[in-house]
Amino acid sequence: MIFDFLERGGNFFWWEGLEWGGGGVESWGMSIRMLRCVSLLEGLSYLWLLYCSIYEKRILGKEDAIAVPGMVHGVLFILFCMALFHVWMDRGWGWKKVGFAFVCSLLPFAPFYLERKLKKDEGGRKI
Repeated sequence: MIFDFLERGGNFFWWEGLEWGGGGVESWGMSIRMLRCVSLLEGLSYLWLLYCSIYEKRILGKEDAIAVPGMVHGVLFILFCMALFHVWMDRGWGWKKVGFAFVCSLLPFAPFYLERKLKKDEGGRKI
């Protein structure tokens, strides 16, 4: 089976042959919109995780209080990183914009600020 794959000209490196940055103007808005949505959800899950870790675990003493919020936040953070990578490749953002967006995902209320900045950028204005 693996030899058939190789005979057809396949390779094990899935990223070879991908065309980055050629998505056209139509995909620009979609990639920014996806990043805005994931950023907002990731910011809300971060606040939920902080609430569960501070109030429910420390004050109420529930030891398993952060299991579900931690998992949800972890998945949303990975989705945020993937969406940020997509926007970086699609829009050709520089290191400063990507770094700013990534740092915003690490601070509790910064994703809401980032969402507003991305909304302006979605309309064609710079971040």
